[in-house]
Amino acid sequence: MLTGDRMRKHILLIAVLLAVMNSSCASLCPRERETPLRGTELGPAVLSPDGQTVVFSVSSKAGGGLYKVRTDGTGFRPITSEKGWPHDPAFSHNGTKLLFVQTRDSDGDICVIKIDGSDKTCLTSGPDHDYSPVYSPDETRIYFLRATTFTRYSPVARPFWHEADIYSVNPDGTDITKITSERSYAMTSLSISPQGEALVTMGSAKDDPLWIISLADPTKRKSIRPNLDQHRKKFLWIEKDVDYQSLRNPQFSPDGRKILFSWPYHDELYVMDRETNSADQIWKSKFNGTRSPSQMYPRYSTDGQRIVFSTVTSVKSSICDPAATSEEFMAQRKEIPQLWIVNSDGTGLQSIDVKPDGRQYEAHPQE
Repeated sequence: MLTGDRMRKHILLIAVLLAVMNSSCASLCPRERETPLRGTELGPAVLSPDGQTVVFSVSSKAGGGLYKVRTDGTGFRPITSEKGWPHDPAFSHNGTKLLFVQTRDSDGDICVIKIDGSDKTCLTSGPDHDYSPVYSPDETRIYFLRATTFTRYSPVARPFWHEADIYSVNPDGTDITKITSERSYAMTSLSISPQGEALVTMGSAKDDPLWIISLADPTKRKSIRPNLDQHRKKFLWIEKDVDYQSLRNPQFSPDGRKILFSWPYHDELYVMDRETNSADQIWKSKFNGTRSPSQMYPRYSTDGQRIVFSTVTSVKSSICDPAATSEEFMAQRKEIPQLWIVNSDGTGLQSIDVKPDGRQYEAHPQE
């Protein structure tokens, strides 16, 4: 029989063990913070010209839409909701209108809408896939990418849009003009220089991942490969080659001297000098958990002082449930997207913690 002192010691020991177990379980299963972005996929996000509002696209099983939110996470509101996925928003210079892509049944059209969600008009239509629209600096033309072939070139790949080229159109939807004749496998992320003389986009080869297209003579494109030798990855003591094909989202800086791009599989942002091709890392994720591959979609603010981008974190929420099967464990994985703003030199990282806001949140419920 246990004496009073021994009984108290046993009770204290059991209490300590339970506390340690609960603490360990809590560390393995962190509480998932509620957010309207949970269970969704983010497209590119853009800062308004006044720097106060972020517009971004959301896609989920419940549908898709363009949303706006203030940089402090408040004022979460829908701009438009679609059966497909509206994405690739781009502000007019005065901040009153947005270009975007309306995607339905896999093909996309270039549309324009006011920031309050009114006066939506589509400028292109048809069987092709139009995407990544940008205004010219004087807003007299809109440049975009058009892919004309939806196919599966590889037996292990899913069907996708290919044979892309650059086109332009008047803001009223007239005079659609083909600019290039590349029939590219996968051109993406169109950006125009502030002087309006050139466009930058993703190429389709390892040796020339970035293309600069002169609008004076589009047949003479310039292939660019950023110098990333100093950022080579190592596996143990073995130095790996730079995976240039995984670079994404090239964007001209507002002064036209640099090109911003992401290295999404490593959660890294780089800025390349346009003259020397020297690339500097301006941000790298320090998150110790599991990151999922994300496009990141970095975009400069109008003044070039800040960059808005996104990441995705993989959260496992059932590891502490002893009754969970392996299938249930995998099913409980949650992809949590997150919006960020960082200074253009990589300092001052700010998380945009989007806060629920009534019915606007209910339009896209959690999975």
